[in-house]
Amino acid sequence: MHSLDSFGQNLDDKNVNDMDGFRQTFQVLSKRPTTDVLNYFSTNEKAIEYYLRVIDWTNRKATITEVAFAETSLLAIYMKLNRYSEAIPLAKKIFTYPEVKNSRVSVDILYALKEAYRKSERFEKFLKILPIYYDACERFSYPVFGGGDYEKEIAYVHFGLHNYEKAIASYKMSAEKFKKQKLFLAQSSSLNDIGTCFRNLKQKDSAHFYYKKGLDVLRHLQSTLEIEDGYVNYFGNILAINVVETSSEKMNATKMISLYNKILVDAKNTNEINIVLNSYYGLSKVFFDRKNMNMTLKYLDSAEVRLQSYTYPKIKVNILELKIKAYLLQSESEKATTYFKMYKRYSDSLSKVKIDKSFMSGVLKYETDIKTKELKDVKKDVESGRKVILYQRYGILGLFLIFVFLIFIYFKIKRDNKTIQRQKIVVDKALAQNKILIKEVHHRVKNNLQMVSGLFFLHSRKAKNSNSKEILAQSKQQIQSMSIVHEMLYEKEDIIDVPAQEYIKKLSSTLLTAYPNKKIQVAISAKNISLHLDHANPIGLIINELITNSIKHGFENLDEGEISIQIGKTKDNYEFVYSDNGVGMKEVEKTQNNKKTFGIRLITSLTEEMNGKLEIVYGTKLTYKITFSNTNNRL
Repeated sequence: MHSLDSFGQNLDDKNVNDMDGFRQTFQVLSKRPTTDVLNYFSTNEKAIEYYLRVIDWTNRKATITEVAFAETSLLAIYMKLNRYSEAIPLAKKIFTYPEVKNSRVSVDILYALKEAYRKSERFEKFLKILPIYYDACERFSYPVFGGGDYEKEIAYVHFGLHNYEKAIASYKMSAEKFKKQKLFLAQSSSLNDIGTCFRNLKQKDSAHFYYKKGLDVLRHLQSTLEIEDGYVNYFGNILAINVVETSSEKMNATKMISLYNKILVDAKNTNEINIVLNSYYGLSKVFFDRKNMNMTLKYLDSAEVRLQSYTYPKIKVNILELKIKAYLLQSESEKATTYFKMYKRYSDSLSKVKIDKSFMSGVLKYETDIKTKELKDVKKDVESGRKVILYQRYGILGLFLIFVFLIFIYFKIKRDNKTIQRQKIVVDKALAQNKILIKEVHHRVKNNLQMVSGLFFLHSRKAKNSNSKEILAQSKQQIQSMSIVHEMLYEKEDIIDVPAQEYIKKLSSTLLTAYPNKKIQVAISAKNISLHLDHANPIGLIINELITNSIKHGFENLDEGEISIQIGKTKDNYEFVYSDNGVGMKEVEKTQNNKKTFGIRLITSLTEEMNGKLEIVYGTKLTYKITFSNTNNRL
């Protein structure tokens, strides 16, 4: 009997230690949608607990294929419940299994990982996994989910980074592409996204125009369908609400409530939590305008429950604001105060860095005010003492003055010591914060360079001629060489100098991975030499250009070769020497032509940037020598 009915309708405490029973249960569960599977447990947490027990048992007694299958089932549940922080490490673990990595299942795992990164707004990771996902789809002849539109993927990133103008441009391109392909649902979705971008830019008329345009496209699609499509109707309701909310004319509140409720039901069924939250908030606003605070708070409470397992900062702030207003109108000042404190804490957390800086400035100002007040108080005490002294006898006057003087000196020394200590703490803290900020700058520059490199990769895939692809590939390699510098500065304690030996080794290894058919050995001699940031980037770009030239020209018809890279130190100067054992170049025949090439111009320009001198030695072994001074006392 191959039905879950044979095990009962509740699997909360199902025994997973029996091999036959486990496999029979899993065989049935695997054919059910994730939503149906969750229905066989009393709570979502019980379902997760069951699958964790299954994974533990399979790790001990089952095959690696069954382990991967159990973990993939749990991953589907995490994605269904929007628990991305748990889904991401699990997906990464599953992808390490050779049985998964070398099969079509890897595409599903990479798609889950890509979506988890996107929906949790980890855009750096999203851009890194995107080309890996598309490569897997191509390798296994697997259709890319959603049509595989690069422009829309890039638009997601711009939208998440609040770069709405660029997001609009990308969404427009994707809408035009979908229109040509007659993918009208996808086209209306892109038009809806354009409207949302304009809405966030506070351009209500433009937002209304694109929402209405998207709705018109969807209505045209509905008129051509022979069978009614539930999702098309659901998305049409979303567009209709957006049109009304950006319109200058207000819709009847009863119709608005009906429309929101339809969207709410469908959004729950499709597990689109952001739409659920927007619907709850929309309903609460309608009832708030109707002065029905009980219904307003009911829907706000429902939204707040959903926010416990889903991150949506903008809607959370709106919900807290509306709750404060509702409680105030109900004269429940205590609850309004409680939610105001929650609102304040959450708002503060969204701009923590800014608040921290303001707080530090406030602390310093407060301490300065205290010191000024203390000085004024001491001055008043001294003036009062002088008045009293005038009425005392001369002997008592002398003793009193000595006593006051000693007390004054004691407290002055004590206060000065405290002031110095406080200033030292402030200076030390500022130095530590500056170091952290500089490391963070290197980290962010590295991340941004990697994002740019990823974008170059995406555009190179779309380039139609080999020359454009080569230019984009070279640009990508040059950006990677700069990215490695900032990566090493972020990872090292020294935030200015880069160890030359390690940097050149890492850079050359990265460049040679692009030519797997060439067996190139790189001999590096740069021990105990560090490159200042002002020298590391130019040297990296020069090495990038020289290695590329060696492989393309020096080893063009060779499968093997050797490259030598040396950095030496003399009394006042530093000498960089690069050579290879490729085909070489005749000095007289090639010197004039080479001076005109982009590569030589780039190397010459970078050498001048370091106040250096370039010398090229031609012959059987082509050698580049660059001598430059240590103007920063670095190296």
